[in-house]
Parts: sequence; C-alpha cells; structure tokens
Amino acid sequence: MGRKVSEKTLYLEPRVLKLRQRGRSNQQISEELSEPVWRVKQVNSRLLASGKTSSRRGGTLSDRQINKRESAIAVLRANGVPNAQIAANLDIGKTTLNNHISRMIKDKRTEPRAPGNRALPAARVIKFWKKPGTPEFDRFVELVRVGKTYGQISKRYGCSKARIGQIVKIMRARYGAATFTG
Repeated sequence: MGRKVSEKTLYLEPRVLKLRQRGRSNQQISEELSEPVWRVKQVNSRLLASGKTSSRRGGTLSDRQINKRESAIAVLRANGVPNAQIAANLDIGKTTLNNHISRMIKDKRTEPRAPGNRALPAARVIKFWKKPGTPEFDRFVELVRVGKTYGQISKRYGCSKARIGQIVKIMRARYGAATFTG
C-alpha cells in the first residue's frame, strides 16, 4: 500500500505543474508559493511519477504537439532541407531534432537519408536553373560571377556544395561557359 498523500501536496500539485510548465526551477517555485523547497520537490516527484511533467524545465509536450512537430520535420526532410536548417526553422536544438528523427525512423514513419544522396532532393527546391532570364537564374549566375564560393551559395539555397557544383556544371553545359563570365 502506498504512502498517504497530504492535502497540502494535493493542493500544490496544479500550481507547481503550472509553474514547471513555465520553466521555473524548484527554488523559484518555492519562493513564488512561499513553500519550503523540500515540499516543492515532493510535489514535483509525484508529478514526475504520474507522467504529468518531465525532469527538464518546461514540462512534457503533448502527443498532438509532437505529431505537429514531427509532421513538419517529415515535410522539410522530404524537401531536402538540411537538419541544421530544420532545427533553426522549428526553433529546436539539433539533438532534439535528431531524437525526433530517430523516433520517426524507429516507428517507420520516415526513411533514413542515404549518405550519398543527402542533397539530391534540393533539385526540387532549386528549379530556377532550368529557366534562363528569370530573376532567380540571374541572381544565381551573378553569385557565381562575383566569385562566391559554392559553400556560400549552398548556405543561401539550403543545399550542399556538391549540389551547387552539379548545377553550375549543368548550367555551363546547357548555356555555355560565357554565362558565368562578365
């Protein structure tokens, strides 16, 4: 049989949970509620055991929030967006992103990227190179003309340096080397 829970602990649970979800530490909660730290820790232990919060600040994400985030990750991955850019777009850490991706792969909700094919989906993102005379085409040609490195260009377009090299090579073959000389 479990230990008897005091009325005070039951009374404090929703308040502690709310403050934990706002990112407060045990010390801060203790000061805000004018309760001893040991009592806040006791309430927090109950919340952890029941799964209502996590040991990290900010509490846990609901299943709906995780599904929204993971669907956004899946869409961005399918479009060939690099992981670093996905993390920045969704305002999450790279480790958190990797955890989501690992979980999605494990649950067979997405496929791992092939090591050699990481940048290939970027061809869908960078379609302008097939359309000479468009502002995007001219902007890309100008970047190559002024001597920007493939690394600098790749950061701008969100794909690998190798993919930029492939595009430049194709463009030179299609439209002539004179396209890139001033």
